[in-house]
Amino acid sequence: MKLSVKLDEVDLFAVCTGPGSFTGLRVGLAAVKGWAEVYQKPIAAISALEAVATQSQSGAAIVFPVLDARRSQIYAGKYSRNVEKAPDSWTSLWDERVMTPEEFFLELVERTAVWRRGPYHTSNLRSSSRQTPRCSAWHSRSFRRRTTI
Repeated sequence: MKLSVKLDEVDLFAVCTGPGSFTGLRVGLAAVKGWAEVYQKPIAAISALEAVATQSQSGAAIVFPVLDARRSQIYAGKYSRNVEKAPDSWTSLWDERVMTPEEFFLELVERTAVWRRGPYHTSNLRSSSRQTPRCSAWHSRSFRRRTTI
């Protein structure tokens, strides 16, 4: 079944603002900007990580959406549920960033009170051996699809 909607029938254009490939984002932003200008319609800029947070089925107050950035890196963010606004409204608690899975794990350890003591404490992780806990979830292969922690 084909949906036949003309561009002049669209009330609002939404576009992903990243993170993502630079060329892909430029193409999407340019197309939406052009359509919005021609048809005199508003644009909604959407963060890919915020979209993943919104789609998560978790009832958690805080989520960490993660996307594969390739080359052994990930895009990560931290969002808090903003129930005063709406049930699916999120507030960013971190600037979205690119990092290695190990850096992401260390960031979680440093900013999470639960991990303040024990073998995974930051001082133990940043020892001369610089080893992070062995966990298959931190291999880049695991981040090929959208992931929320």
